[in-house]
Amino acid sequence: MLIYLHYTLGSHGLLAAMQEQYGDRTFSLGQVDADPSRCVLFDLSNRPDTVFNAGVDARVDYQVGADQLTGLVNLQSFNVEKSERQLLRQRLANALDDAKNYGMKTGLMLTRNDNNATVMLTSWEEPQ
Repeated sequence: MLIYLHYTLGSHGLLAAMQEQYGDRTFSLGQVDADPSRCVLFDLSNRPDTVFNAGVDARVDYQVGADQLTGLVNLQSFNVEKSERQLLRQRLANALDDAKNYGMKTGLMLTRNDNNATVMLTSWEEPQ
């Protein structure tokens, strides 16, 4: 189970070089649908320290499935009032539990270290 997760955005070349530079880490590299010239690199090494100069650091609060991000990956961020945060987190946990029955391989609920936003990160089987 993951406790720490870090991710950053950049060009494919820059992020691929970072993967090589830090070969002792476990990374997952993906393309951003909204901008095909940009990629996202997830550090799945489960270490509290980050290798990214500009990235997002988060702690994993809830996990369903494997410690890997492959196939179709979706990331959603939620910034809600503190009074609504608990309800949101309960609903997201329920959604992640239900989604594993519909082709989701990995489901993570994260809290960003910088602004306490809740992030839902999911990985899905590729459609056949």
